[in-house]
Amino acid sequence: IYDVDSVLHQAEVGRFIVAPAVAGKGFMTDALHGLAQIAERQLKLSRLFLEVFSTNTRAIRLYERVGYRGCGTAGDLVLMAVKLHIV
Repeated sequence: IYDVDSVLHQAEVGRFIVAPAVAGKGFMTDALHGLAQIAERQLKLSRLFLEVFSTNTRAIRLYERVGYRGCGTAGDLVLMAVKLHIV
């Protein structure tokens, strides 16, 4: 979680690397859920966003499964965001 904007209550997440031997085992899903909990409960954020290469369809599907939605493009990148529910 970086580039935290305390006025807009949002931050960027990213720079994920997964070892091929553990890909598809749910670790990234768990990590993204954990990041969302930290963002909501500790940082009091209402939105997280990220950028992913448009060719990285596996990552895009993962982000969509955990609630991220496409909100634009910038060159070869897809911009995605998820709205959090402040507890």
